[in-house]
Amino acid sequence: MPDRRRTPRFALAAAFDARPWSGLDVLQRGAADPIGLPTFGTGEGIYLDGLHFLHGFASSQGVNADLAGEDLAITIDPAADVLVVDNTGGADVELEASADNAVFGLPTALTVIPAGGSLTASIDWRRGLVSNGLTSAPPRLTFDIPGTGLVTVPSQPGPAQDIRVILRHRGALGDLDDTSADTLEGQENNALGEAGIRWAVDDEGHVVVAGDVAGAQAGITWLSTTFRDRLGFTGDEPVTTDRPGGAGAYEAGYTYYQRAARPFPGLIVPRRPLMTQDALQREVSHTVGLIDGRYSSTHIGSYLAYAIEWVLDGPDGAVDLHRHWLDLRRHHLHAGEPVTLYQNWGDSRRALDPLRVTVDQVAYDLITTSERAGYRGRVLCRLSPDTADEEQVEWEGALRLRARMSHRLELREDGV
Repeated sequence: MPDRRRTPRFALAAAFDARPWSGLDVLQRGAADPIGLPTFGTGEGIYLDGLHFLHGFASSQGVNADLAGEDLAITIDPAADVLVVDNTGGADVELEASADNAVFGLPTALTVIPAGGSLTASIDWRRGLVSNGLTSAPPRLTFDIPGTGLVTVPSQPGPAQDIRVILRHRGALGDLDDTSADTLEGQENNALGEAGIRWAVDDEGHVVVAGDVAGAQAGITWLSTTFRDRLGFTGDEPVTTDRPGGAGAYEAGYTYYQRAARPFPGLIVPRRPLMTQDALQREVSHTVGLIDGRYSSTHIGSYLAYAIEWVLDGPDGAVDLHRHWLDLRRHHLHAGEPVTLYQNWGDSRRALDPLRVTVDQVAYDLITTSERAGYRGRVLCRLSPDTADEEQVEWEGALRLRARMSHRLELREDGV
């Protein structure tokens, strides 16, 4: 079922320009070969936003790729927006008992999925980072499959951006959000020859990288300080792990994590929900009044937009984001440029207008959500040219606790 929270956190994310590091080595793990970015051609190297650059809204090893040979698949119910486990094989399969199952909305007790049948979740899947923290094992599902034994998915270590990113196998889908290996996660895992590294942005807007390979335990050596800074890392980030006793020497079977000390430049996750989000239409036309009282007009175009108001936290509060926001506007987001509105930070699917739901376009799937009449999911926009030339942070009194911000976001010409 759709997320029942009426006021989730949101995020704003500028486009990510990776061209300054085209063809360059940017990081290294232990004694492994350096990891470089692709050499971008004309028109390449600019990503929708930072998430698109890090992982492309998919995994190097998606859950359904893990289960492909086991006659199992996990999908999203197109009407109820809950997970469904389909068993197309000729034998019953058991979902093992685990508290982790609740993250996926599935029963925490041992449950039999009959041959040729399915198991439909009774509650919604958790929105947000799929993680049990940076010192705990990531949540996973374990199936007992006749002839195979226990199979635990996802095989790629956590944390992951959200549940749908876990399910999607990068480069094998061919939909609007599918990308090739030209993501940071894809470049790393291709170099390793296995899906041992995962990149994501956590619920507070910091980049997190995790892996179950020796290089993850060794931590990142940055070969480009400008690239390091672009991801919000300082170079001092410690390696944490779910291995008992701490990082120590590398031991297979455990996950090793690093979290950027600073918020991801170019992306902000305010601590409070949107105050207002009003839909509007802007029309561009030329109209001339005629002598007989009629009008002659030339219609150029009509454009959908959102007028949003939100609260920016200041230095006298628990978390100060105002410098981060001003840096975002100064360096990464200017009037007329692309910006993504994540209406529910924790669900990276594209927003879908319910009026566009047809027999060919379901209400919910792995790429779109029509939840709350299209006021959930992410929307591709541009910062309206009507936005003021000055981005003023005006505090509500002597204490610099919060400032009320307002912007107009026009839906991009290539749709949501």
